[in-house]
Amino acid sequence: MGLTIPFPGNCYAALRLAKTVRAVLPRAKIALGGGFAGGYLRDLDEPAVFEFVDYVILDDGERPLECLLEHLQSRRPRMRFPNAITQLWLDLRWNRLTLAHGCYWHKCAFCDTTLDYVCRYDPAPVALTLERMERIAAETGYTGFHFVDQAASPKLLRELSRR
Repeated sequence: MGLTIPFPGNCYAALRLAKTVRAVLPRAKIALGGGFAGGYLRDLDEPAVFEFVDYVILDDGERPLECLLEHLQSRRPRMRFPNAITQLWLDLRWNRLTLAHGCYWHKCAFCDTTLDYVCRYDPAPVALTLERMERIAAETGYTGFHFVDQAASPKLLRELSRR
């Protein structure tokens, strides 16, 4: 069974559902994935989550799920790093930063665009973002940044890249 957690607010419900499935179907294999899992559970250090789920899928797309299925069918050996992106995530230190709150797009069919934290798009000025990046890099000694926005605007990213 696969459960997706696109937003932090979905985590509790997904774990409750996994607990129920585990009680009813104790031999079922349960995988957890989605945007929140891939973005925030990479540094997972709470073993209790595995009382509810068997696997946490960190990358998006169909390939990580396909690799998990191959593993469950004994067609793929257990590997700590399924791909180069995961290796990068674990080998490098990333500073997390938000460019904007909310979403600039407001058109995804799966998203509740009436929610305040989604519909109220509030980007930070590029100059302020650059100041924050420089300050954080100086404080941490790391220059890698992971932008954790709901949806990063291409226009904002282009302006930041240009500067």
